[in-house]
Amino acid sequence: MAEVGDFRGVTDMQVGYDNMLTFTKAYNAFHTADPAPLNLFLLEQNWLGFCIAKMHIAFSRSINSPIKINVLPAFPEIFAALDLSDAQIAEFPQHCRQESHLL
Repeated sequence: MAEVGDFRGVTDMQVGYDNMLTFTKAYNAFHTADPAPLNLFLLEQNWLGFCIAKMHIAFSRSINSPIKINVLPAFPEIFAALDLSDAQIAEFPQHCRQESHLL
């Protein structure tokens, strides 16, 4: 199963080195209990979201996390990467399907 984190509206986040490392370790421990590796998609369109994503990616790599992290700018790119069926896409909220012509 994939997970989507939407960082597009982030305007401020008070997170430091220790906070992000603690979060990354806890997130990894939670998701590595699953039999299949997690495919995490982070939506970002601004500098702050990208910086947070890069920090999470760096810490994930440093602890040899099996979680695959992808940073993409919008839902159509995620839909394309996941190769979802029309029925699966229909389960997303309407605002996530506005650019379905790009699929």
